[in-house]
Amino acid sequence: MNITKLKATIIGAIIVAAVATLLVISHQKQAAKLREENEALRRQQAEEIQQLKAEKERLSKLVGRANAAETQRPTNDLSREVLRLRGEVGKLRQEKADLAASKTNGPSVLGALRSNPEMWKMIRDQQKMGMQIMYGQLQRMQSCQRHRATS
Repeated sequence: MNITKLKATIIGAIIVAAVATLLVISHQKQAAKLREENEALRRQQAEEIQQLKAEKERLSKLVGRANAAETQRPTNDLSREVLRLRGEVGKLRQEKADLAASKTNGPSVLGALRSNPEMWKMIRDQQKMGMQIMYGQLQRMQSCQRHRATS
């Protein structure tokens, strides 16, 4: 009868180990996918930053030309051009801020699981069950040995 319990314990431990292995592999695949997405977003962000720098340079040259042409233009036209350029710079800054805000990483998968109390309770219950399967037999064997030693 002890051999049957031992076999059941071993089979249970193998099942728990298989499930744990599958979960670890799944988590690693998802982590790799997220790393790839993160790297792609970083590359895209770097490209967009370069574009923004080029646009900034272009606008700086426009302002420089506007300053150089100040003596040639009436003051009213110059003020309008400066206001237009300021508006354009403001739009570009807002676009850059929106882009940066949209690229922040969302919550992790584990965070989403933890935010749901029912899911978190289910995970904890499964962990407890697995530990009972793995260590329950060991505990019973040790208590039997202690009982025999005291008898």
